[in-house]
Amino acid sequence: MNTILSNLRDPSWWFTAIFVTIIAGVASGFLKEKIEKLISSLSSHYKSWASARAEARENIVRALAENAQFLTLAYISVVAGLLVHVLAVIMYLVTTLFFDAAPHEAVSGDTRFMIWKILMPLLGAAATYVGFRATARLSLVIRALKFYREKNGFPNVP
Repeated sequence: MNTILSNLRDPSWWFTAIFVTIIAGVASGFLKEKIEKLISSLSSHYKSWASARAEARENIVRALAENAQFLTLAYISVVAGLLVHVLAVIMYLVTTLFFDAAPHEAVSGDTRFMIWKILMPLLGAAATYVGFRATARLSLVIRALKFYREKNGFPNVP
């Protein structure tokens, strides 16, 4: 138990944990629909919920593909969300590195506690959430873009 507690006090553990969480959040945004299909095969209640969600996503894809302006705005929104995600990750990493490099005398105990125990997990969670939402929307916009290209006779780029 003492080893676990000492690991929790180590900044490298928090850096690694949040970094892995960020990567998992982004990956799950792309794999969301496949995960829902897998889980829906296990439960009939979840299957009906997942099919309703899939139908709602298809409606969004069709609506975006029908209107080029909405598709463009959705694409810009996704790019902005991904930029916010990258900025949140950079803020998290830079804050971690600068705070760890600061002399221990320069930061009082209360401030150090607040930064490591409150601010850093919040920054990591915010970066993860923004990345997940942006990649989930990106998958919808990409599907809508492919549908739009097929509908209008444009070639789909692999």
